Amino acid sequence: MEWSEVRWGESPRVLLQAAREISKELGHYEIIFPLHLLLGLLINARPLSLAIPRPEWESVQASMRTFAPCWGDDLVVLSPGGQTPTTKRILEHAAELAVAAGELLEVEQVWAALNVVESVLVQAVLSRLGLASGVSPD
Repeated sequence: MEWSEVRWGESPRVLLQAAREISKELGHYEIIFPLHLLLGLLINARPLSLAIPRPEWESVQASMRTFAPCWGDDLVVLSPGGQTPTTKRILEHAAELAVAAGELLEVEQVWAALNVVESVLVQAVLSRLGLASGVSPD
């Protein structure tokens, strides 16, 4: 798949901006990794197929303090912002789904791809937030 073949909808743009803000809020230097994509989907850019309630940001912050603690000030980050290789794999898989279906890339495909590439993370975070039932992307 070539990125030039991908037609982007507005919702993944909103998701990526929300994920970057979430990363910053959680003290992760605006680096987007799958956790931030998931939280962005749960809170900001919700796909229609996401059949679980929206968590309150305060409860998410409280849960993430132990699940994904803030990175220390002594950490050297050479390139703040950006995304991890796993985040890129999720976005690539979502793009492949969109191209194969002849659709715009939207958060529905990102949600489906996240459940394929990082299913263990999805289940762990939803369980920690008390949202573990009804999480199938189908």
